[in-house]
Amino acid sequence: MLQAKNISSILGDLEEQGLDKDDINKVNMGMRIMQACNEPALAIKQYAQLHAQVLQDNKGYINESDIQAITSLPCYNGFSADEAEKYTKIGEENISRLGVLKLNGGLGTGMGLDQAKTLLPIKDGVPFLDIIVRQMLHNNTTLILMNSERTDADTAQFLSNPEYKDLKVTSFVQGKFPRIDQATMTPISEKDYKSEAFSPGGHGAIYTTLQTETIKEDGLSKSIIDYLISNNIDWLFVSNGDNLGATADSMLLGYAIENNLPFMMEVAERVDTDKKGGHLVRMNNGRLTLRESAQCNPADIQPDGSHFGENIKLHKYFNTNSIWINLRELSVLLDQNSGVLPLSLIRNPKETDAKICGKKDAVYQLETAMGSAISLFDKAEAVVVPRTRFAPVKNNNELFVRWSNIYELHDGHSLIINPKFNGEQPDIKLQDKYFKIYSDFAARVDKDNPVDLLNCVSLTVTGNVYFGQGVTIIGRVEIVGNDDPNGWPIANQTLGKRGLKTVVKPGNIMEYFVKDGNEYRPATEEEIKNADPKPIYFTM
Repeated sequence: MLQAKNISSILGDLEEQGLDKDDINKVNMGMRIMQACNEPALAIKQYAQLHAQVLQDNKGYINESDIQAITSLPCYNGFSADEAEKYTKIGEENISRLGVLKLNGGLGTGMGLDQAKTLLPIKDGVPFLDIIVRQMLHNNTTLILMNSERTDADTAQFLSNPEYKDLKVTSFVQGKFPRIDQATMTPISEKDYKSEAFSPGGHGAIYTTLQTETIKEDGLSKSIIDYLISNNIDWLFVSNGDNLGATADSMLLGYAIENNLPFMMEVAERVDTDKKGGHLVRMNNGRLTLRESAQCNPADIQPDGSHFGENIKLHKYFNTNSIWINLRELSVLLDQNSGVLPLSLIRNPKETDAKICGKKDAVYQLETAMGSAISLFDKAEAVVVPRTRFAPVKNNNELFVRWSNIYELHDGHSLIINPKFNGEQPDIKLQDKYFKIYSDFAARVDKDNPVDLLNCVSLTVTGNVYFGQGVTIIGRVEIVGNDDPNGWPIANQTLGKRGLKTVVKPGNIMEYFVKDGNEYRPATEEEIKNADPKPIYFTM
């Protein structure tokens, strides 16, 4: 627990930074709350620094005038055959020096879940976490899990499976920060707001947690980072637990080692659906940094009225939240910063949930992002990876694609793209009323009989529709059902024609449309006759 003298020291530092007595008392309130929750000293120190920035009117913005757009980066698919072979060989020779940390705090509340999202079946009835574990066992790699308070017990129960007895694993619970009342800038209390008084401090907390959480070895407790380094594990790959595309890739590890990179971020090219997300930029001092959407200044508006941060042609790359860190370099940087990295503040405006605490008040969540550490390392680099390495599941529309035949489970430990698929991921929109909640979704989509989406461009579904075996979707298809409580089962059917938009209605009524400019018009009989109804499968 943080000692009183350490609290006094932190408060003294804040006074030197110019905070007045009233503001220092506000920070002190938050520190005392965290101390009562037995949060580690370094986490309390990080909170104090972030709260002080908010009180000094730091909105956490990264202005357009302070950055430069990135025009090009090294590309995963751009390595020559000789380079790819060299990096892969180096990575394979050093795989024992790699640890893997998975962010496993997500509940998937938007999907109606009350357990760790990684316990959901992702393919062939196999959960995310089982695939992750088998990847670790395959490579004999140490697994570290950053859980939340609500995922920790479920995860531990799952990992107690005797099949995982050889797994080298440790886990810890992500810390929490007090939320800040927007009107008074003081921490809100658990007495008044229950669990809404707190929020996770963001995944930037991994850097303090690697120092504060411990592992026992030979009867002695060591911090996670010291334990890893002392066991010759000096590289750490960090990614989201629900992103099975983020595997411990030997070529990427080899590239980082060969180029002596202290920190490497995986980025991908942005598309229209990524407009609202964070993106990689270069500071005017030449270093890379991550700008989250909450860090975009609302005043930075383009002539067309949109925000510069939404310009995917200007700011081309987004962070996949997969990073590679040299732990020895990280240890040095942590020592230089007294254990707390000066990560960019994310001041996230939220409202408390009246269903939980009876109040709907405006608050700030204080957060940091682990990717923002890229700006703190000399020689840090980003690599453009294919979107196959970015396959998170945030909702049931995305889970529908994972359950389809676009993805295959390979050797029990790798989720791969079907070799017959050679297109862009289809745009899936399932009506929330029937598909948003996982239990409703699972009742209507048969995970054991995947829908054939290999030729699908888009699929929109409204109504109480059930997908059975033998369903193939071609081109753009819209299924317009109704609210019949008995449901509308669709099975053993091919829907759609290439080049047309197909609207399917109960009674097996098919209507076909052709895109004419920005609009769709009814297709002529000749256009329908000439449209290809057969699926095409890519072959190597």
